[in-house]
Amino acid sequence: VAAADRDGTPLTRNIGTAEFTATTTVFGLDLLSPFGLTTLLLVPGTVAVLTFQLARRLLRGPAAGAADIDIKDPGALLFIVPVGVLVYLAALAVLNHDLRADVSSADVTVLFLAGISIGVLVAAAWWCRWWWVVGRKTFRPGDSPDKVVRRLDRRRGSLIQPTTTINGAEFQVLAEGEDRRMVCQRVAYRFADGLDATRRGEFARAADDLDVAAVWSAVKRGDVRLEWVPSAGPPGVTDLAATGELNPARHLLVQDPNV
Repeated sequence: VAAADRDGTPLTRNIGTAEFTATTTVFGLDLLSPFGLTTLLLVPGTVAVLTFQLARRLLRGPAAGAADIDIKDPGALLFIVPVGVLVYLAALAVLNHDLRADVSSADVTVLFLAGISIGVLVAAAWWCRWWWVVGRKTFRPGDSPDKVVRRLDRRRGSLIQPTTTINGAEFQVLAEGEDRRMVCQRVAYRFADGLDATRRGEFARAADDLDVAAVWSAVKRGDVRLEWVPSAGPPGVTDLAATGELNPARHLLVQDPNV
């Protein structure tokens, strides 16, 4: 800063300067420094996690009861980092391209697409597992009598269920949760035209022995046709509030009295 005294003599004041370097890190990311891909490595993993969560929400069923992954949580690095490492190694092994040495805008696009693809694949695997373990065994409103028997077979359930009263009519309780019940009418079976006595006897014994697998096999073969027994309550499978006491159990199947 320059100034002058009363007689015009310039006065000079020197101000010293100093230089320093500040380094900021995000928890956990400094562990990735040996790769030289600290930020870039997070792109495919973060995109994969976001894509997976979006796909899971669209699928609805698998999202039930599942917690989301908070990408702001340091614990999310356990999911994000392995995806990034996998993409980096794949680029190195397949394309012979080291992302530490050169990264172009095309590379960034590829990283985003890789993250989306991985997220979709993981969501598809998640859905397949959910469907095999839960979805194919879950009773739903609108299920036909055939589907009810098929789901009982998949659940290794019984042909005898507790009952509940609706509008004066008794309904089978197929499944019960904390506050909901899946109920249905009884199912009437009718033998196919021309079915021989041996097959009829085999089905009757399977029903009496509560052999759901044998009953379902007969239904698949077309030996019997299943229909809902008309009643005063809601038709088919219905989702109701779990209220009231359960009545004694009874057999789901009954032979069509009109035959």
